[in-house]
Amino acid sequence: MTWHASLSRLVQILANLYGTEAEARLVAKDAGLDLTRISFSGSAQVIWDAIVAEAHKQNKAPALIERARVDFPTETGLPAILQDYLAWRREATVAEAPSAPRSYQLTAQQKRQLVDALLGCPTMQGGQSRDAVLDDLRAEIRNTARRHSSARVDVNNIVSAALAYAGGLQELVEAVRNYEGDSLPMAEVDRTVASFG
Repeated sequence: MTWHASLSRLVQILANLYGTEAEARLVAKDAGLDLTRISFSGSAQVIWDAIVAEAHKQNKAPALIERARVDFPTETGLPAILQDYLAWRREATVAEAPSAPRSYQLTAQQKRQLVDALLGCPTMQGGQSRDAVLDDLRAEIRNTARRHSSARVDVNNIVSAALAYAGGLQELVEAVRNYEGDSLPMAEVDRTVASFG
């Protein structure tokens, strides 16, 4: 599996923040990693290298970063690493993506998480900016979305319309990205979508 500089930076930061094996085990476990696949011998640097490599393999590097942010909310390096990592994964995913657009079947909870993440983006908070996003989507999605004056209901309806079409969710996310750029709220949207597998 390929490696990215953001992962090396993550190893360095985590090794500095969590210097003991016990701390490393706890954080890795809390991030949902299978501890049986990780060697916890050696220096903190070696241990965290193994943990981050396994997190990357299991697509749980964002969860690992988020777990560390719980303990160290003022550690400014973590959000930057998350943003860089997600941007790299996004580029890699686009490069590896099959030609057929992807369809998502989300649970009610997953859909709620996605709506929450989208509402974290300033672009999706205002009616006019939501209109602009919707205008960037294909006609089928635009015409299917039942609009509402409540931001939450409106975004929920837009998501529902996007999910009804293959590739619709990716199209919606990219339309939002056109206005958000690589903002932290946009990174949260990416993290949420990535968690759907």
